Amino acid sequence: MLEGLDHVEWANLWACGWATEIPQLLRALASPDKAVRQEAWEKLPHRLVYQGVSIMEATSYAVPFLLELLTAESMEEQTDLLCLLATIAKGGAFLIMTMRMRRRPLPPFRRR
Repeated sequence: MLEGLDHVEWANLWACGWATEIPQLLRALASPDKAVRQEAWEKLPHRLVYQGVSIMEATSYAVPFLLELLTAESMEEQTDLLCLLATIAKGGAFLIMTMRMRRRPLPPFRRR
C-alpha cells in the first residue's frame, strides 16, 4: 500500500508550507490506530485544500494515494475520504464543512 509515496519530491511541493508532512499524514490514514487516523484527518484536508477553497500544489500528487486508500479494506473513514476527494475535485469548502458539521453519520461506502 502507498507504494511510490517516497518517490514524490514532497519537499519541492507546496501545501500551506512545504509538503514534507504529507507522506506521513497519508500513511497515518492507513493506520489501524483510530487516534493516529483522527490526528491525520485534523491536518491533511487543511494542507491539501487551503481555507477550504484553494487547491495546493501537492494536492494533485496526493490524489492517487487517497484513491488507493479508498480501496483499502481497513479504511474506516471511507465517507470522509470521498468527501475530501469531492472537495478537491470541486475546489471548494462545501463538502468538508458538511463532513465536519453533519449531525448523523452518512452511510458507509460500499464496494461493488
